[in-house]
Parts: sequence; structure tokens; C-alpha cells
Amino acid sequence: MPTGTVKFYNAQRGYGFIRPDKLKRGQKDVWMGKADLQRAGVTNLIEGQPVEYESTVDGHGRTNVTELKVIALSRQKGVVEAFDAAKGYGFVHPCDGSKNVFVHISAVKRAGLAILQEGQSLEYEVVTHKGGKQSAENLKVSL
Repeated sequence: MPTGTVKFYNAQRGYGFIRPDKLKRGQKDVWMGKADLQRAGVTNLIEGQPVEYESTVDGHGRTNVTELKVIALSRQKGVVEAFDAAKGYGFVHPCDGSKNVFVHISAVKRAGLAILQEGQSLEYEVVTHKGGKQSAENLKVSL
């Protein structure tokens, strides 16, 4: 199965795009709809999420997902170093001593949290976005 990363996904509108890892000349991003996610048993995707997929070209020349599999990211542990609710972002210091990871308020809200507290322990997945920037996603408060 070819692999790629989620370029964009809007859960409210029910569609998004996958950027193939091995983009062939003239190839465009792969379109995916809400039904494709439902068939795969996935409820939401985040930008930068790695996936495997199968696709086909429709009558309009658009490449569409026919099969989708989310590649699990490894969970990491860290401590909130700083979080500014007014600005809507902060940083998590990984327990393994690697560089701090950016965390956005949208990831906090998706985790069902209102804000993060300095010193709070978290489990999270690091997602690499277009341009190489990384952020903490799929947050879970750990004890």
C-alpha cells in the first residue's frame, strides 16, 4: 500500500487530502471523504498523521481514497514547561530530554481539556507538519 501524510482534514465538512510520500510527476494530492474514514473505523485525522491508502482515479480525473489505514504514532511522555491560554499555545518538555514540543490550544481542546498547567505530566504523539514543524497531539494527562 502506498503511504502518505494527512495534508488537511476538516471533520465538519467531512473531507480532506493526503499528500503521497512518493509523489509521481503530475500526481496531485489524494482526496478522502468522511465515508472513507468511516470504512476504516477512523473518527478524525490530524495534519501530519501518517497513513497507508489505496486510491483510484474517478471520471473527473480526481484521485480518491478507496482504502485507508492510519499508521500509529509512538506515544511519548513529557511535562508542560509553559502554556499561555491567552495566546493559545505552549511547550511540552519530553522526559527523554529531547527538544521541547509545541502544543496548540486546539490539541488541548480535542483532548477534552480547558488548559494545561505548568508542571502537568502528559502523554502525547509528536506529529510533523509541512515544513518540518512538530507539535504534540492526542494529549492525555498522565499521573
